Amino acid sequence: MDPHVANLVPLVLEGHLSEAALAAGLEPITRRLRGTADAIDLLVDCQRMTGYDAGARSHFVRWNQQHRARVGRVAIVTDNRLWRMVIAAMSLASSREMRAFATPELARAWFSS
Repeated sequence: MDPHVANLVPLVLEGHLSEAALAAGLEPITRRLRGTADAIDLLVDCQRMTGYDAGARSHFVRWNQQHRARVGRVAIVTDNRLWRMVIAAMSLASSREMRAFATPELARAWFSS
């Protein structure tokens, strides 16, 4: 089995994302990372998100920095053009493999490539 698919962790985010809501969504993933030495890939589904607070964005950046060694690729599913540009910029700034996709299927195909 492809290691990217075997260690793929989904995160679904909905509505207007606050820092507290993001922290709660990431907590099970953080616990998983603490409980194993395995690296993961992260599939974030933002299709039902309507917006996010600056605090949520900052929290996501901090979380990615803290877990950089354990989180490989990050795919974010959204059809929001502005968010796609922000994701591309975040990827460049962090030197992390992070991409936006229109559908979960396209994201999963990327993890398999």
